[in-house]
Amino acid sequence: MTALPRLVIISARGGSGESPGQGPGWQVKHRYRAVMEVLDRSPVSEVAVRYGVSRQSVYTWRAGYAAGGIVGLREVSRRWRMRSTVA
Repeated sequence: MTALPRLVIISARGGSGESPGQGPGWQVKHRYRAVMEVLDRSPVSEVAVRYGVSRQSVYTWRAGYAAGGIVGLREVSRRWRMRSTVA
C-alpha cells in the first residue's frame, strides 16, 4: 500500500504567523510570491485561486508591499487595546 501525500492547508489568517514545519516568516514569503506574480501581470483572480485566498487579500498584500516593501507584508495585530483616560 502506498502512502498518500501529505496535504498542507495554507491560510491567509494565522495566529502566530508560523505553521508546523515552516518556521517563522513563511507568511511573508508566501505573500511576497503572490505579489510578485501580480506585478508580473498575472490576473489577481488567478493568483488568489492559486494561493487559496480571496482577491481582496491579494489586493491588500499588493498595497502593503507598495507602501512598505517586505515589511508591509507582515501580519498586523488586530488586537483591541483600551486606552486609558486621565481626568
